[in-house]
Amino acid sequence: MEWPDAATLIIPVGRALAYAHSQNIVHRDVKPANVLLARPDWPLLADFGLVKLIGRQRGITRPGVSIGTPAYFSPEQAAGEDVDHRTDIYGLGIVLYELLTGRLPFEANSPIEMMLQRLRDQPIPPRRFNPRIQPQLEAIVLRALARDPAARYPTMEALVQDLSRVPGATGRVGQPPPQASAPASATARLGALSPIAGPRLIVTGTGAVLPLPQQSEVLVGRDDPQVPKPDVDLGPHGGGQAGVSRRHARFVRAPEGWLLEDLRSTNGTFLNGASVLPEQPVQVRTGDIIRCGQLTLLFYED
Repeated sequence: MEWPDAATLIIPVGRALAYAHSQNIVHRDVKPANVLLARPDWPLLADFGLVKLIGRQRGITRPGVSIGTPAYFSPEQAAGEDVDHRTDIYGLGIVLYELLTGRLPFEANSPIEMMLQRLRDQPIPPRRFNPRIQPQLEAIVLRALARDPAARYPTMEALVQDLSRVPGATGRVGQPPPQASAPASATARLGALSPIAGPRLIVTGTGAVLPLPQQSEVLVGRDDPQVPKPDVDLGPHGGGQAGVSRRHARFVRAPEGWLLEDLRSTNGTFLNGASVLPEQPVQVRTGDIIRCGQLTLLFYED
């Protein structure tokens, strides 16, 4: 895969793992078969049957027993040692390596030989198989695949942040916004909505109009008693079923216009098909297509 396409899959999975780690859960079996695609740009991390709960006195495995899938084992898993969240960092590194090169960093005729390789050898730099990989991206992959857990990223969040800084992480640069793909049911209603002025979101399919309050920051999400009420509540418009988080995204009024920023939502925020990353606001313009989880909106400003 080209990096922008791989980023669409690997970064959301990394965020899912980061959240699991924040709940003291280690997945221990990160591999392509455990990433389900609800749609091409919406990966779901699945199969938590082999999780390790950090801090529990009893685990589901005994010392000296490896569990997981050998092709995606970390060295400490291959050695049957105790593991922590850094084993998922290694597993995600292997998946990214495979996405970018079409092969595994270690290949052998048997699972035993494959495990021995990662205990004694360094992975082949991925640029040898795909010279188009950016040196910055290769360095990230190799750090995630460090044999010593202490040499890897300290947290999954740190790995995701570095991946998010690689050019192309938010989608293909220069790709025109796919405005023509907006559902016809949404555009057909715009004539009847003309009395509503100012910035607003239009829910595609229903044509519901959600005005943006005239303030410097506008929180978009779902109403919940445990969190501050969002300025734009997508719950009544199918937000719960569409995977909208309670604090999903934020609009910020800037001198150059409105900016959109993801708030580390579970299922992501997308602008014209490209992922919007936390702490990296992007400008939105009239006619842009915004997706919060699986709920599609159109942005308009007179």
